[in-house]
Amino acid sequence: MPAGGDDEFLMRKIFERYSQGIKFANTSETVVTTSAIASMRQLMYQRIRWAGKWKYNTSVLTSMLAIFIFCFQSAVVLLPMAMIMGWIDPAFGIGFFLAKIFIELIFLKRISTLLQVRWNWTAFVLLQFVYPLYVVLIGLIANFSSFEWKGRKLNSLTVSILKK
Repeated sequence: MPAGGDDEFLMRKIFERYSQGIKFANTSETVVTTSAIASMRQLMYQRIRWAGKWKYNTSVLTSMLAIFIFCFQSAVVLLPMAMIMGWIDPAFGIGFFLAKIFIELIFLKRISTLLQVRWNWTAFVLLQFVYPLYVVLIGLIANFSSFEWKGRKLNSLTVSILKK
């Protein structure tokens, strides 16, 4: 059993039993908020735990989505080197990056509207360069390293609790 994730795995069990009875409530009134993470370290550990759950999903679609996101963002990270080395045409590379930006813009604008969050162009542009690095780093750590959670040290490869 992975570290945390009881809510996600409970919803999957409910879906298995009542697959026709679960619907996405596309309204801001149904959004649940929690307190922000206190530190960058805690944020990273939380994201590593979340990313490490992909291998416990019984849904092939969910697992394939996790792999796709990691591979896609890895391609974005490697894009400048691929263009410089001549492995891909620079026009294709720039087009690929612009298509990524456009698709994410549409998706994130919809999410910000649903959550009633003010759109921040500066953050959006900055994160176009930071987010791919973040995804690749978290994905690698979640699958090939250990991390702490609630005072316990967890090994990503076995997700076993190790004594401190």
